[in-house]
Amino acid sequence: MSASIRTFLLLLWLCGAAASRAQELAPCWPDAYTGKERLSHNGSAADLSWYRRVRAEPTAQGCLRYMLRAAPRAGMFDSIAPVPLGGAVMGFEAVQDGRRRLFSAHGQDLLGDTYSQPLRVALPALPPSAWKNGRYAGPGQPPAALTLALGDKSRGTVFMRVQQGRAVARSAWLAAPAQGEWARAHPVPEAAGLQAVANAQGETGLLALATLHMTVPLRYAAVGALPESGQPRKIWLLLAQRPAPDSEPGNPQKSGLIDFFAPDGRPVTALPAAHAVQDALAANGQRRYLALQNRESGVCHYFSPTLQTLLAGGVPAAPHAPCPALREGQPLRFTDAAGRTQRYSYTPQNGLAPLGEPLPGALVAQGANYFMLALDTGAAPAGSARYMAYDDSGDPMPDAVGFDDFEDQGCGAWRVRRDGQWRFFTEGGLLPDRAPPVAGCSSASGQP
Repeated sequence: MSASIRTFLLLLWLCGAAASRAQELAPCWPDAYTGKERLSHNGSAADLSWYRRVRAEPTAQGCLRYMLRAAPRAGMFDSIAPVPLGGAVMGFEAVQDGRRRLFSAHGQDLLGDTYSQPLRVALPALPPSAWKNGRYAGPGQPPAALTLALGDKSRGTVFMRVQQGRAVARSAWLAAPAQGEWARAHPVPEAAGLQAVANAQGETGLLALATLHMTVPLRYAAVGALPESGQPRKIWLLLAQRPAPDSEPGNPQKSGLIDFFAPDGRPVTALPAAHAVQDALAANGQRRYLALQNRESGVCHYFSPTLQTLLAGGVPAAPHAPCPALREGQPLRFTDAAGRTQRYSYTPQNGLAPLGEPLPGALVAQGANYFMLALDTGAAPAGSARYMAYDDSGDPMPDAVGFDDFEDQGCGAWRVRRDGQWRFFTEGGLLPDRAPPVAGCSSASGQP
């Protein structure tokens, strides 16, 4: 009989003897792993590799506790269960009085510390059913390297990268950051392999689970992401919101500025820091443009899906209002810093294109095809018109050679005064007084 066969038979005998003792005595801890592999059709079978590495010892209390044969000095444990350590290699998670330790198959303490939460595989993101008694049970070959999450109720989580049974990297103790409204609105796809984490001071960043390096550094209040066009599982841009120590809860004007990063963590210098981000997507998920609002400067900046600036200098915007939307077939109108009204057309293919020369005057109201300007009368002769209505070709509207006063009554109803008389104004010109041009709008009695 060859030596290998004798060794195999001896191992079977040892397993049988151990199983007999286990039948006679129960574990001291009811949830202890006892070296049984569950079989779907045949009950259970002995986990031979576990019996080879673990010894069950009866206690004076008449129950079983366990020790690692390769690490007898580590002492006795309530349970020693197999866990995956990359490839076909298994390690062991040993539990004693609710505290856990992670050992290699050769008895090395891989963490050098204890933790309280059961170990979980953070990367690759596979269901728990992919692991059975420490072995890979998913499709294909087992992953050669894993990132393990070792949690503790009081200290947070340590992430450890293991490869073929060796610990190649580990993180500090990190906490899960608070998920506020802003972070929930910009979720980081799980498939990206990035984990939002926070330090003891509450500073938030993004940890790359494959390397355990910080993709976004730990100095932000919140982190998020924007997806690739039509690919919600892939990242286009990473977002990181700076803290605002003097902010007031629920006050969007006090939110911190947002910095932008590429998926690999490189800062995106083509984009200015902003307080608000509007990601304009079409119905099919394709990106139309990106609008960034800075509430301190009162400007909205627009960028194409390739991060090209659509309009130099941006568009003025009120701090409490979102950036004006860009819609095909609907002009973008705004008053620039020089007090002139600019007009642009928008198409996804060509971006923003000017509609004629700027007009002198400030935009005060606008409809689908026409708009009202407040004219600069500072240097004009007394009695000059104060308001003028134009179409997007830059020509005055019919009957709109000038008005002394103007009132926007809402729902598209405009009233204008000329020669002391108030009348309604529409795209077609002046209407008789007290005749509301829009259903549901009523004329105000008397002069405003």
